[in-house]
Amino acid sequence: MRLVFTTAAFRQHGVAMPGVPVLIGDDLRIAEGPQRWLFYIALDRGRTRSPATWRSYAEALYDWLQTCQANGWEWDDVEEGHLRAYRNQMLYHPSSVTGRAYSTRTVNGRLRRVAMFYNWAFRRGLVGRVPFEYDTARAPVSADAQLLAHLRAGDTLPALDLTVREYRTIPTALSVEDLRRVRGHLGSRDALMADWAVSTGARRAEVLSLAVSDIPDSHALENTPFVPIPITGKGGRRRALQVPLPIIDRTNRYIAEDRRTFLRRHGVDPNAASDLWIGAEGRPVTAKTLTKRFAPACDKAGVRATFHSLRHTYAIFMLATLTRRLRHEDDGHVNAVKTLQLLLGHVSLHTTSTYLNAVRPDPQLLSGSINDLYQTLR
Repeated sequence: MRLVFTTAAFRQHGVAMPGVPVLIGDDLRIAEGPQRWLFYIALDRGRTRSPATWRSYAEALYDWLQTCQANGWEWDDVEEGHLRAYRNQMLYHPSSVTGRAYSTRTVNGRLRRVAMFYNWAFRRGLVGRVPFEYDTARAPVSADAQLLAHLRAGDTLPALDLTVREYRTIPTALSVEDLRRVRGHLGSRDALMADWAVSTGARRAEVLSLAVSDIPDSHALENTPFVPIPITGKGGRRRALQVPLPIIDRTNRYIAEDRRTFLRRHGVDPNAASDLWIGAEGRPVTAKTLTKRFAPACDKAGVRATFHSLRHTYAIFMLATLTRRLRHEDDGHVNAVKTLQLLLGHVSLHTTSTYLNAVRPDPQLLSGSINDLYQTLR
């Protein structure tokens, strides 16, 4: 079975929809039942309008269907024990891409998407029953909740019985030395992609979504410290990456040299291809390819990190810098956490506030504050 993403646009109610995921069986025929759900997610369901969301749903279903095929299970006739075995495989065995075990968040995310598929298939009469149960759990304070969500902590909601408990971890930043060591094990293109992430806070999918047309000509830019680059981020939300001018200059050199070489080597006109990041095989770099290159580089450097750690690094350093600078500003209307929320593209301020736990206190400021408190209490 293969999972492909269409470049030719499907038309839904008169609107072109490129990037729709398609599941193709070994007999080169579309996997009918699962494909109907993917069409529902991409073309009918109003809450999933982003191609990145379509991809995440499709990849979760594809991974499950691959597991069924490898074990001789029929997807429309499985028991809860099959899903438990699938969950445990992800929890205790390393990923074929990174060589590491999946995080509980990734495991639960895949299980929830598979559960969505079976609930939909049951409503459509494609399966006789759903192969799992729901339990009642206390509503957690999620990463997407508002700042006063603790007032609703006593609420209960149905929870998928297969999922495992998640513990929210405090994000950590890579040190400058860690970054240097990791970059030393990356090629020039992959190091540039990493620099985009750590210099702008862009997510992996956002870096990969960049097109050549997004990059302005360096000669047309004034000597400004950064250049705003509009992107479509998570959930289809629009924002601008504030990109340092040296990153723009290096990217233009990559376009003129490495990218042009990769494409011409495979007989592709560099002016006809729109994707910014091109692999040596002449095709656009995928998330899996980037992960396969970044994870070994971290292992060789002796650094425990993922590509998303670069976004955490940006957020933690930026929050500390904004806090320090705003401390000396007279304008009290500017808030460091709110500014960071806009830069990262978070919907909820609660998500951004997580980084407050990761910022180390300034010893000099702390000393002065403690002294002021002591003098006041005296």
